[in-house]
Amino acid sequence: MKTKMFKNFLTAIVVIALVVVQVPMVFADGTATISAEYDTAVKTLSIEGNAAKAGKKFVTVVIAPSGTATETSADLANANVILKTVLTNANGTFDFDIVLPDSATDSRYDYIVNADGFEKKSMFSTVVASSIPSATISAVNGGGASGITGFVADAATLGLDDGNTSFDNDAAIAAYITTVKPSTGYTAETLIDAYMVGEGLSYVENRDITLGEFFNTYSLYLYEDYASSYNALPADVQAAMNEAFVNDEVVTSFDKTFDNNLFIAEFVTASDATDLRAVITDYMTANGISQAELESINNDVYEEKVFDELFKARSQYKTLSSIMVAYNVQVAAQKLAAGQITNNQNSGTAGGGTDRGGLSGSFTPVADVTASFSDMAGHWSKPYVDEMYKRGVVNGFADGSFKPNNNVTRAEFAKMIAQILGLNVYGGSTFTDVAPDSWYNGYVAAVEKAGIVTGTDGKFMPDSYITRQDAAVMLARVLTYKGHVINKQSYGFNDEASISAYAKDSVNAMAKLGLITGYDGGFAPKDNTTRGQAAALLMRVADYIK
Repeated sequence: MKTKMFKNFLTAIVVIALVVVQVPMVFADGTATISAEYDTAVKTLSIEGNAAKAGKKFVTVVIAPSGTATETSADLANANVILKTVLTNANGTFDFDIVLPDSATDSRYDYIVNADGFEKKSMFSTVVASSIPSATISAVNGGGASGITGFVADAATLGLDDGNTSFDNDAAIAAYITTVKPSTGYTAETLIDAYMVGEGLSYVENRDITLGEFFNTYSLYLYEDYASSYNALPADVQAAMNEAFVNDEVVTSFDKTFDNNLFIAEFVTASDATDLRAVITDYMTANGISQAELESINNDVYEEKVFDELFKARSQYKTLSSIMVAYNVQVAAQKLAAGQITNNQNSGTAGGGTDRGGLSGSFTPVADVTASFSDMAGHWSKPYVDEMYKRGVVNGFADGSFKPNNNVTRAEFAKMIAQILGLNVYGGSTFTDVAPDSWYNGYVAAVEKAGIVTGTDGKFMPDSYITRQDAAVMLARVLTYKGHVINKQSYGFNDEASISAYAKDSVNAMAKLGLITGYDGGFAPKDNTTRGQAAALLMRVADYIK
């Protein structure tokens, strides 16, 4: 059985490239190529290509267990290291095979090729699909989070793990496998591919390798020659795309993730407001996203100002979700400025700043419905409040108002979580400050039993306002309760040091998923959460977990 194939260049290759310039298979003068494929059926690594210039040249290849070879002078006393040197023909081309010994077990190997002074490194795995037990595939496809985490934890036994102990990336790999899981389930082969790509992306997120290095090393498992597309980009877009992958908004396929992160990179590197508008328009058109809200402004001056304001603050947006939020906020703000809507407490701020409530909307928010509350006309959170009201999650006050800018208590937030999860509400909270006859006892008890709230020193503090970081903690536990594996690596808020230690992982995880956003690059963890913000945040989480 042969490994996957690139669509361009040579069949089934692992790319060897200049790390400095990130140009796969092409040396400095644009003429040299090196390509390779590994045939698991016969344990053979095939190398072919041509040197940068005509004439006979020496080509040296070193194959060694992963992590043991760093240059062509690898430890040749090691019986597991293979060294082969061949001479090209007069044209500088070469084509030869290296057969691994029968003793070679299912494992990971690095190989380094030196052709006419150019030294490149990549890797391959000898693990074949037939070596993955059918029970493992069934557990991954039908066992929820536990099946996937179990497979990742057992990767070393299966021969998939690369042996790197300096960075625990199991959770990140499991999160990727969960996110891109096909609707029809994994086969053994596609599961191996997902593991390898998830591993590579975890190193990108941890800044152990660059995105260019990821494409060079893991391209065999991506089905597409993404490296060529990446290397054709301007240097500033490449750098921005690297940062977008560090911030990791993986969606249902790598192809879509690549496109989304390319959009982010082009957005933050736009040369002016006109260029930025073209980037957004192209993305929306390609993804079938309606531009009706923008077009409804019906005033060229205010319509252009949407993009002027976004351009001013473009560098602060790190994820697709934060761009979406900023776009929605600016459209609403300019409709307000144009006199097309009124506002009680509009959150659209000059400079393109996002709201502080974790609104992670889309380019087209939930459709507006008939106003349910007397004080919501024109408020940024109205579509979210209306939708959550329709779902029975939020309610107003006796005077017909909603008071979207009032703070939310911990008890109120617990109630809303219980409702979006459809938990069985019953009495019996163990918290000493949750009275048995209180209106919220059943709701608090429900989320307590689900492990979503734990309290402090036996207390829940139900009447205290919930901070942004505590809201993130509760909602991260909602995702875990629903079987989602979350990535806890740093998101990069500029006030991360002020996030309490117990909340840091949750805040980062929620931010990476785009379910909660910041403001001017920060998160403001100790700020209180308002009712409008809570409605928007809870709606996004509810839609994410369904």
